[in-house]
Amino acid sequence: MNIKNKRMIILVLLAVLIIALFFIFFTQTSHAIDCCDDTTGDTTGRPDDTTGTTGGAYCGDGYVDYGEQCEYPNTNNNAYCSQTTSTCLGNKTGTRDDKSNCDSSCQCVPDSFSYSCIKNSCGAECSINSDCSNKCIGNVRYYNGQCGSTSCACSYTTENCNNDGWYNTTQKQWIELDVCREKEQLNQTYRDYSCTPSGCIFSITNWKWVDTGNIRNKPDGTVCGSNTTSCLNDYCLGLIHYDWIYNACNKLCSGGVCGSCNTCTLTTDTCNPSGCCDATCDSSLGCGLIQNNNNCPNYCSGSKRYFSGSCGISCNCSYSSEDCNNYDGWVNITDWICNGNCQRYKTQEYRDYFCSIDGCKFIVNDTRNVIENAPVGKHCVDGSFTSLGYCGSSSSYCSNSCSYKIDRYECSVFGSCNQFDFSDTANCPQNTVCSFGNCMSDLSCNSQNVCKDVCTSTTELFRCNGAGSCNSFWKYTDELVCNPYKCISNACSIACSKLCGAECEKDSDCKNYCLNDVRYYSGDCGSGCSCNYKTENCNAQDGWYNTTQKRTGPCSDNACQTCEEIKQEYKDCSCTPSKCQCKVTATRWIEKSRKDVVCTGGKVCQEGKCVYVCEGDVDMTFERDPFCPNTNFKVKFSGLSHCSPRKVYLKENDCNGKILGSCTLGSKGCTLYLKMSELGNHPIAACIDKNSDGDFNDSGEQKISNVLINCHACTGRTKCNSLPICGGWCESRCLNQGEICEAS
Repeated sequence: MNIKNKRMIILVLLAVLIIALFFIFFTQTSHAIDCCDDTTGDTTGRPDDTTGTTGGAYCGDGYVDYGEQCEYPNTNNNAYCSQTTSTCLGNKTGTRDDKSNCDSSCQCVPDSFSYSCIKNSCGAECSINSDCSNKCIGNVRYYNGQCGSTSCACSYTTENCNNDGWYNTTQKQWIELDVCREKEQLNQTYRDYSCTPSGCIFSITNWKWVDTGNIRNKPDGTVCGSNTTSCLNDYCLGLIHYDWIYNACNKLCSGGVCGSCNTCTLTTDTCNPSGCCDATCDSSLGCGLIQNNNNCPNYCSGSKRYFSGSCGISCNCSYSSEDCNNYDGWVNITDWICNGNCQRYKTQEYRDYFCSIDGCKFIVNDTRNVIENAPVGKHCVDGSFTSLGYCGSSSSYCSNSCSYKIDRYECSVFGSCNQFDFSDTANCPQNTVCSFGNCMSDLSCNSQNVCKDVCTSTTELFRCNGAGSCNSFWKYTDELVCNPYKCISNACSIACSKLCGAECEKDSDCKNYCLNDVRYYSGDCGSGCSCNYKTENCNAQDGWYNTTQKRTGPCSDNACQTCEEIKQEYKDCSCTPSKCQCKVTATRWIEKSRKDVVCTGGKVCQEGKCVYVCEGDVDMTFERDPFCPNTNFKVKFSGLSHCSPRKVYLKENDCNGKILGSCTLGSKGCTLYLKMSELGNHPIAACIDKNSDGDFNDSGEQKISNVLINCHACTGRTKCNSLPICGGWCESRCLNQGEICEAS
């Protein structure tokens, strides 16, 4: 091969090497761009695998893959799990937050709604009782409103205010019934009721007088008529009408005063009483007397009382009498009352009597207690002295360990219950012992030591047999278990024996063992014949331990940060006689560090992805202005970048008005067509929620313009005449309603 060919081969090889290096560089650069740009290829945001592992995607790797709805599993309020925040159940409103939970299979599980009554939501009439205000429907008043916890509707107590009618007042009057009588009348008013929320009210629209049925005579002597003769007037006397022309000599009587018609004038004569007799007046007989016992009242003269007076024929009073001083003296006011066991008393008061017309009365000037001591050998019971029984007893006392006595007493000459009468003696019942005068079942009267069995020393206790002797076996006490020793001659020895429960006799008897999670090992047989051990608590070795495994991925609480985590194992340790045995029962990943995700090319990180931010101020333009009614015109929205695929809404008046239409933004904005029928200037608003915060209040999110609807903009006679809102075609243009065509 000549030198020229060798050079050619070398040049070819160099060219191939340069091309290969360029291809490798281009591939790595493209991969780096793809890693950070979510608009091409991989949409999971998962970085290149640099760990050398070959495992595929799985739930819990931090990336939402095909078939998954969220990451990480078993997390609450997951950022990937959006949900509606309200719903209706009947008239109740259900509420919850806007994020649900991610389950163990990386699927979103919606939260349950919490239901309650919310006024004006889901048809609810009320939230609380105060929402149910008093009201009137017609003449029916609704009050004391209650908000139903299930129906969310108001329920009321009602009253009917339709109570119109005649009602009595307190006003009365007397009017003439006939010449000598009057009748009583009562005033009534007519009430016209109406309803107000605070209560039923009324107004008075009429009144009238009604008869009560009560009738009375006019006063005696009332002029009740006239004559044409010399005696001009007639007069009333009760219901009797006296005409003085025909009864010229009769007398008119009124309350003991007699009158007569004498030469046509009414004169009077006075009738006088005498003694205890009252005066009388008769229209024919004139004055007279009548006996009246009421004119003989009771009276006192010193201490002497005169009572039960009677009026005699001679008009003089006669009486019964008594001297009140005769009743003075001491009077018992209580019966005999026992004052302790050996004395009794009764209370007396001294009454000093004086005269009163109603009877002899007294005042108490003094009180005293009369006291008597009981005779020797007796005592007081219910106010009487008796020798039955006794007035007191001593405390019981033991005469020996199996019997007791009680001394009985009666009253002494000094009035004290301390004179010995007799003693009662008794044996304690079987299986008791006398102690301080009481028969006790929990004491013994004798004891002796014995060997209960080969390994136990004890004491036998005895109680009384009920016949006064202490020989009834009761029980063993002070039992001493000799274990691990024997009982010999009623006492414990000092030799260890497994027969008596010794744990060990030598070190080899002390085997390793487990008690719960504590291991006992290296045992030796010590004093007391028991094993002594070293111990270790295997449960104390339970816990989390780091492994060598690590991983990196999006942080669970912030997808725009990358977290490095280390895997830990939980070791659950249990005891075996030879050692503490541990096994892994659980694993977990613990965060070690975190870094922010860095986006390039003007993108920012949102929910773990590098995306563009919607920017600019929304603008809208019209293809022409003004516009013909009921004719489509084009509205174009622009002025925004990186806002696809958000929607722009066209609303009436402003961004709180009625939606007229909407379109979805692309890279060059979007366009919609609109028609309006009402003539005049109409404000319309372009509205977009650039930052997805649920309103149109941020900078650049709304623009308001006016659209003029005018028939002048209509082209063509046919179009103009088809619109009732227009005024018709005039030469070369369409008229608005009310305009006049002035063409010649």
